[in-house]
Amino acid sequence: MADRQWIRAHVRQAVVGIGGGGLTSPVGIADGGTGQTAKTAAFDALSPITTAGDLVVGVPGGSNTRLPAGTAGQILTIVAGVPAWAAAPVALGAMASQWIEHAFAVAGVAVSQTGTLT
Repeated sequence: MADRQWIRAHVRQAVVGIGGGGLTSPVGIADGGTGQTAKTAAFDALSPITTAGDLVVGVPGGSNTRLPAGTAGQILTIVAGVPAWAAAPVALGAMASQWIEHAFAVAGVAVSQTGTLT
């Protein structure tokens, strides 16, 4: 019972603090908000993304960080539990070609050309 009374008293204080000018709207980053009133602007205010193609990834410790876009020929992989870009295996083109041929065969479409995707 005492716990509920303590919670009620502190909730009332918080509400009075907000209504009495303790916080402004929108709530600034320093006060635990984003400083924004729209969801996209709020995300952008806190996001580590700075460049087109960036990804937000979780890193050890539970924080988020920016992973810049990879370069041509790279694939997204995991290194020591963290997303990272790496060179695509040479065999990937041959595997993709075989998968496409299989998909067409399953769909009943004849493949008219053969070769390896590059």
